[in-house]
Amino acid sequence: MRPEIHFSVATVWSDDQIAEWASLGTPARAVTSVYGCRREQLVGHGRAPDDVPAVDARAIEHHARVARQHGMRFLYLFNGRCEHLDFSCPATRRTILADVEWAVEAVRADCLVVADLRLAQIIRSVYSSSKVGLKVSTIAGIKEPSGLEPWLQFEVEGVVLHHDVARNFPLLAQMVRHLRTRAPEVSLELLVNESCPPGCAFRSAHYARLARAQSGYVEGFQQNCNLAKLAQPWLILAAPWVRPEDIEQYCELGVRHFKIAGREMPREWLHVAVRAYVEGRHRGNLIDLLTMTPPGLDVPAAAIIFLNNSALSHFLNEVRTSKGKLADLYRRWARMLWAAGAFRILDPDGCYELVGDVIRCVRAGQRVKRLLELRTDSDPVFPWASPQGGPRGVDVFACAAELG
Repeated sequence: MRPEIHFSVATVWSDDQIAEWASLGTPARAVTSVYGCRREQLVGHGRAPDDVPAVDARAIEHHARVARQHGMRFLYLFNGRCEHLDFSCPATRRTILADVEWAVEAVRADCLVVADLRLAQIIRSVYSSSKVGLKVSTIAGIKEPSGLEPWLQFEVEGVVLHHDVARNFPLLAQMVRHLRTRAPEVSLELLVNESCPPGCAFRSAHYARLARAQSGYVEGFQQNCNLAKLAQPWLILAAPWVRPEDIEQYCELGVRHFKIAGREMPREWLHVAVRAYVEGRHRGNLIDLLTMTPPGLDVPAAAIIFLNNSALSHFLNEVRTSKGKLADLYRRWARMLWAAGAFRILDPDGCYELVGDVIRCVRAGQRVKRLLELRTDSDPVFPWASPQGGPRGVDVFACAAELG
């Protein structure tokens, strides 16, 4: 029996964990697919190579078989941004085709996840949709109906939407209506547990850098991004995460497919996150479920940031019905939660205070100082836009300077 709500989950190549996730499923909610790929390949993916577990080809092939034995599909990632690749180069094309052939014929992937139209064209020139499915990655950045159109010629089975769309319910409803008319067989999917700031102007640069990353690269964008959140904690509320309890609101619109990220996270962390979303509830810190721990810290993000999930039961309803600037709503909620003890930054030796209407860092703590040290050796930072209605051009370096 097909569940009403489908979760596609990052794998860290634990065969036993597949069985655990299968046991959580109900007729209402279940993990129906897992996804992953090799650390390094010509067409990269959405993580730095050293941030995900090492795995060899045979282990991937075996893991995909285990997933199928438990009624789950296996999705292989070819979702790196490919602007740096010349697809007309014979050597490049041969390498790509060899990788695709291995994923389809040896791994027997049910679906390939891609972010580049040229790659979709190459795959479809060799394999029909009856042989292997195609899904559009969130890295492709689709956030309006017109963005779907170029992909439909390749018989894609689903589209993981741009992060920002999750808080825009009128747009989501429009996209659902568009696909019901234009391509009812294509599913819309939302990523539920990333913490990317909305309107991020270096989102494309971040994914482009990851696509070119090789072993030894230390992923710096997250460090800089988290500095901004620690300088202005309301940005944590602005990130378009979806609580387990709020999945039903998206189902009412017609969105029934959801992606749980976490390829760079420990096995135990993944189990907590998957269990929460399949069961539709999480008691405690919402940060437990979000993939926002930057490389280089010796503690998870949930040890630094506390956000009481139970205190957010009315949050999404206010977002949906807001007629004003969302940035103002996020700041108001941050103040309210902070005053109630439901929102805290727990940085040793650091000090945060609610001063008037603003949560302010009055003394940088150990974790922030460590991020500042890491920042000097990381990727360049460019100004990025804050949420709808907020001031534009917030510079992460300026945030860092404010902290220390």
